[in-house]
Amino acid sequence: MAGQAEASYSTSTSTSTSTAGSSPYDVFLNFRGEDTRKNFTGHLYRALKREGVNVFMDSYKLWEGEELGTTLVKAIQRSKVSIPVFSKGYANSNWCLTELAQMLYCRRHYGQIILPIFFDVDPSDVRHQTGCFKKVFLKHQRNFAPHVVDSWKEALREVGNLKGWVLKEVENGDESKLVELLVERVLKETCIHNVFSMSDVNYCIGLDSHLKNLLYLLNIGSKDVQFIGICGIGGIGKTTIAKALYNCIIESFDQKCFLEDIREEVLRHGLVYLQEKLIYSMSKRKVQGEILSVDRGKEWIKERLQIENVLLILDDVDHPSQLNALAIDLNWIGQGSRVIITTRDENILNMAKIDEGKIYRPKELGEGQSLQLFSLRAFRNVKPPEEYMELSRAIASYSGGLPLTLEVLGSYLSYVRSKEMWESIIQQLRENAPREVYESLKISYDNLGDYEKAIFLDAACFFIGWEKKTVISIWEACGFYPKSAIHRLINRNLIKFESNEDGGCYLRMQDQLRDMGREIVSKESFREPGKRSRLWSHDNVLEILEGNKGTDRVEGIDIPSDLLIPLTGENFERMSNLRFLNINPKSFMVDFSCLPSALKWFRWNTCTLDILPTNFYHKRLVHLDLSFSTIKQAWNIRPQDENKFQNLKVLNLSNCGYRSKSPNFSWFPCLERLDLGYCRSLDKLDESLGQLSKLKSLILESCDSLEELPESICDLKSLVELQLSNVAKIKELPDGVGLLENLEVLDVSHFYLLVRLPDLSRLKILRRLSVDSCEKLEEIQGLEGVRSFEDLDATQCCNLTNTPRKIHGQGRLSPECTQELIYSLNANDGICKKGLSLVLCIVFEFPPDLKHNLKFKQHQPQTIYFDILASIRRNDKTARCRHTLRIEDVEYTTRTNIIYIHHLKGFNWFGIPLEGKDAIEILYIRQSKYLDDLIPNSRVKFWKLLFQKPDQKKPNVADFFNWSDVEASPSGNTGRSGRGDTEA
Repeated sequence: MAGQAEASYSTSTSTSTSTAGSSPYDVFLNFRGEDTRKNFTGHLYRALKREGVNVFMDSYKLWEGEELGTTLVKAIQRSKVSIPVFSKGYANSNWCLTELAQMLYCRRHYGQIILPIFFDVDPSDVRHQTGCFKKVFLKHQRNFAPHVVDSWKEALREVGNLKGWVLKEVENGDESKLVELLVERVLKETCIHNVFSMSDVNYCIGLDSHLKNLLYLLNIGSKDVQFIGICGIGGIGKTTIAKALYNCIIESFDQKCFLEDIREEVLRHGLVYLQEKLIYSMSKRKVQGEILSVDRGKEWIKERLQIENVLLILDDVDHPSQLNALAIDLNWIGQGSRVIITTRDENILNMAKIDEGKIYRPKELGEGQSLQLFSLRAFRNVKPPEEYMELSRAIASYSGGLPLTLEVLGSYLSYVRSKEMWESIIQQLRENAPREVYESLKISYDNLGDYEKAIFLDAACFFIGWEKKTVISIWEACGFYPKSAIHRLINRNLIKFESNEDGGCYLRMQDQLRDMGREIVSKESFREPGKRSRLWSHDNVLEILEGNKGTDRVEGIDIPSDLLIPLTGENFERMSNLRFLNINPKSFMVDFSCLPSALKWFRWNTCTLDILPTNFYHKRLVHLDLSFSTIKQAWNIRPQDENKFQNLKVLNLSNCGYRSKSPNFSWFPCLERLDLGYCRSLDKLDESLGQLSKLKSLILESCDSLEELPESICDLKSLVELQLSNVAKIKELPDGVGLLENLEVLDVSHFYLLVRLPDLSRLKILRRLSVDSCEKLEEIQGLEGVRSFEDLDATQCCNLTNTPRKIHGQGRLSPECTQELIYSLNANDGICKKGLSLVLCIVFEFPPDLKHNLKFKQHQPQTIYFDILASIRRNDKTARCRHTLRIEDVEYTTRTNIIYIHHLKGFNWFGIPLEGKDAIEILYIRQSKYLDDLIPNSRVKFWKLLFQKPDQKKPNVADFFNWSDVEASPSGNTGRSGRGDTEA
């Protein structure tokens, strides 16, 4: 903004940043008033304001009584986005140029976003001060100090190189189209994004006002403990608001936990599961199996989670027992903490003793915001086309401002481009007014194909909170072609998948959508549940099974975990079309021969049988899950040909802790996934394992008693994934593992006795290799043949990075050296042919932190461990590599810096050879996080990769490090030589 009188001001800055929550402006407009105020910039300003964007433009926004220059500096610093509009007269204004220099400073130091517009000038003229900029800068050089002019030139050069918009290239100079593109980009950039992926909130309409109100209630920074409630009807956006708030304030807390969808989680898994999730989130400790009751879980939380400054969000609480289980009334949450509860029931907040003034009730969207949200979903634009304006207003009005209804209807109508069809749909909505939300959502359901409808109803009745790969396997078993159907359901906003902190991806669904799906099923037979396609509620399942009232209409049953009715296969005989059966009760006694022949997916957790009967097989079953069972023996004899699982693709026997023998695998000729993880008594795998010619995934994680793998493993030619982490007794893998040419994932982490791996050179498509904590492993052979690498985890494998050629000594890092966030080094054919070797230099220090380092005496030798994360670019593919360096005999001192020089073995990165145009990007180096208090704190200040010639005694580090008079020591030797010139 440079329409004001010309002046100059200092570019000195305060420490304020443009972070969310502290920024009073979304956008700062930088332009020459005479050129664009009354046309392009004015139009852009008004368009942004219409979208609720807070824009700094003109002098009427300046605060009264403040100096003009200081105010502008603050306005630029506190803006999230700056938009310079380069016009022919732009350089005539030193206001414009000085603002631009300040914007560049904020970009470098605070990460501010700059979106340049080249209105009627060429970007090259801006970068090089040519054309209409040339004569003006000759004048500036006479009138302003050289350092001021240089700062303007630098700003023009760097901002001119940024990706922006050239007006003449946007639809032949269409200014309105350029305004539209800018508004869309600004809305995207100013939406809150941090921890939770906000893909389910593509358009942040109305969120800012919610956050502003909640931030006021939270009073972040005060030392007291505060409880806040968010209360409202389903679909109003409580969870979305809570996620956005979490992202906004997460950096203000030392510990944080977001427990999502508590009502559904407790209904499916129980209160102890909820306690386990809280404990893991706060302490990263898995306590599965340790907490045997809710009371014991409360004691565990009270005794071991005494935490201050914690952010805890409890989403969708619907019963006081859930709050009681988390012990939020036992004062384990320390000072400075905030607890936020979302619920539909205000009584929950009253029982939590939340003051009336601390309860936030989100309001429905106003008419204008409703129209914007609907338009963004239906037309991917903030405003409907003129011919659809009245119809869009009618739908926005009908929605009552409920975000869920607007998003679902907008997505549905985005595929309809007939005004007659729109009018018909609006008429349907009006006719279904008593059931507004239900009927509006059902319109989207009615337009689905048969497979999509089946998948949607399955999800609504059974699978909310289930892992994505599990539900896909179920629907594949049923022949529903789930991948394409899921894609369409996601596009219609009927289901979604979200990632959790454990790395899994889980199915989610809005409450109203879930209720709508379940009501559709209930209407199949209002009075006779046995004639419905899906059964999930306690009362209905009990009625059907006790009275043997099932019919051939039943396709799926999810038996609740608290239903303890004795069962036999006869209970299911009349359900000839049953394809899905999930049984939890421990009392279930099965005669497998009586189960319906149509059954495709069967899970029987916590099966109490010791030995499965010989008739325990099913010819059409595709997925069988007997995890967490007490089974000791099953399928140990060779089957007759007709008695096999002829279609079984997935067998899950994980967490069967009493099982010492594996099955005879000839029972499962078509098996594709075998999970024996956490079978801690399993000591041997049957040689018939090699008969599983179609097996793609083999999971043996934490089989503590397993001492070797069968040689027949080399016959698993289709194997893609081999998970062996924490199988601690195995000393070596069969060489046949190196012959599994389709293998993409190999995990042998925590193999504490493993010394060598098979040659991996034939594993051409291996993507992930984990050898984490294989402490004795000295070499990984064959990595030069693996060109598809994406991830290598070799942390705490110090023997892999050990070398006799290393130096460390004391001195000072040159003051002008600052570490770049990413340090890159490229190889090329010429360098490789010269026989140069790579040298890694690390400069670190021991901070004078007496509280932690008091017990470490100066000059006492120490051993330090550093974790290195690097990205290796090879053949246009990028591999992330994690290694750990061990540095021994380091003299502890807080007076000087320490340099460590590590000679890598040849021209490679810890065994990964580099050639051609390969490149290394070191992302970070830090002290290992896996170590205990016996090792002093250290801080890495600088790192760099150097080349070294064969005849060079040591690399030249003089450009960044000055050796002190303290002698440098070659690691592992007792001798000393002066001034760091030890031969490496």
